[in-house]
Amino acid sequence: REQQTNVIARSMLFNLASDPNEQQDLASKYPDKLAELAALLRVRRSQHPLAGTRGTLVAHPGWVAPKDWAAAVVPAEKLQPSWKNELPFSRELSDAVGDRGVLISDAELEALEKQRAALESNSNKQRN
Repeated sequence: REQQTNVIARSMLFNLASDPNEQQDLASKYPDKLAELAALLRVRRSQHPLAGTRGTLVAHPGWVAPKDWAAAVVPAEKLQPSWKNELPFSRELSDAVGDRGVLISDAELEALEKQRAALESNSNKQRN
């Protein structure tokens, strides 16, 4: 299992306004400032891990590996050559929605509302 990468680094402090080439280390002259900045850096790194911190890939719940991976691969000739937008929506709108929902037209919405009303009406009739 991969672990966080450890790096041993020496803390240095520079005044970039007066020493832009970082020639004069001020760490020993201003230890309090160095400690303050080091604490801020630790907080930042805890909130935003560096590339040395790696996550673990986990399969989607319910996913099961195929018994035969070779049989599970769809041959390229069976795939459509390119994406074709068959919806009345632009590709930009479809991409913006992503997996957050389903785009339907006003006509489809009206048909679904009529269907729901009919189901509710039938349900109410059966109760009475």
